[in-house]
Amino acid sequence: MATAAFLAFPGYGHIIPTLPVVAELTGRGDTVHYFALDYFRPAVEAAGAVFHSYGDLPLEGLDGDGDPLAQINAFLRLGRWVLEHRLEDVRALGPDYILYDILSAWGGHMATILGLPAVCSVPSMLVNRRMAYALPLRVAGVFAARLTHPRQLVRNRTLARSIRRAYGVDQPHDFRVFADPGPLNIVYSSRMFQPYAASLPEDRFVFVGPTATARPGFHFSFDWLDGRPLVYVSLGTVFNDRPDFFRACVEAFGDQDVQLVIAAGRPAESLGLGEIPPNVRVEAFVPQIELLRHASLFVTHGGTNSVYESLLCGVPMVVVPQSADQPWVARRVARLGAGRVLADRRFGARTLRRAAAAVMSRPSYAEAAARVGASLREAGGAARAADEIQRRMRRHAHERPLTVAAPRREDKDVH
Repeated sequence: MATAAFLAFPGYGHIIPTLPVVAELTGRGDTVHYFALDYFRPAVEAAGAVFHSYGDLPLEGLDGDGDPLAQINAFLRLGRWVLEHRLEDVRALGPDYILYDILSAWGGHMATILGLPAVCSVPSMLVNRRMAYALPLRVAGVFAARLTHPRQLVRNRTLARSIRRAYGVDQPHDFRVFADPGPLNIVYSSRMFQPYAASLPEDRFVFVGPTATARPGFHFSFDWLDGRPLVYVSLGTVFNDRPDFFRACVEAFGDQDVQLVIAAGRPAESLGLGEIPPNVRVEAFVPQIELLRHASLFVTHGGTNSVYESLLCGVPMVVVPQSADQPWVARRVARLGAGRVLADRRFGARTLRRAAAAVMSRPSYAEAAARVGASLREAGGAARAADEIQRRMRRHAHERPLTVAAPRREDKDVH
């Protein structure tokens, strides 16, 4: 049996989808050494892997504080730190192959340095140039940053060059830092949901659908539901510091013939929502999938996991994207007919009520959500991911001696 080293990105949404795959691999006899933050030790060990702590990772600045060039710099510094502090640990394990997150470029670098085959884990959709230019304001923001912060651009180029020289790897200094696919990519989505999927070779990009849908055992009194249409609202766990958002939701639906459940991520009394109408429940956390099974509409920020769970339950959406890849996820939901997008700058009780009424009154939205959900469900899940990984590793074993090239630059439409 083989030994793998998994270099994870230290984020909940990046680690949780990989654990069922790790459980499949370890259940088949492989040994997986999993590098993550200490917080994830119980979950990693429950999946059957050997946990290794990254230690005190320099995580400052990863959000960029609105400056994309500063964000790139933070990711480059993080990658260099991991190479400096954990490369020899990985080498000492003697792995047969490397698994790594698409944001953990250091994992791909380690595979190149050690001459090992690599598998890239992709928890969200792959953003390419055609998708990027469909959102011109975001592209304009990048060009504006290059013009207004030329010194930061030079610092990024210098830092990337130092990594290339020190380790002999292909280290980009631009947005490929965030999305540079590997020789084999396990994508936790379906080809139906991925824009321009036809440009992604099937032997390199394997779409397996969501692998993890379990959430912590939060309580909700389902007896409260009385059969009226249920509108469920959540901004996830990162972007939920929005009392104004939740207040607008209460205003939009509090006098309607629906029931409204808001998962606010914090106690209701801390939000200052005022008097809560009898058809509204505000909770800190809820069992999301179980609640979605009763819902007629999901008002969401467009986080990948939330959107996939809604689609798996056949629930249409009003997506109000906040940041990161959410604008692209939102556009895809709308393009597939599974919901509508409402720009955050236009968000309010009146616009939300109109968008919700449009989605809930037309069966085509729920039908599209169910259709896309079926494509996610039928993609194969963790078992197919493990099948593809082990099949590729067996092929590499027969082809040794092996030279692993850095991610191919000619794939210019995927970065």
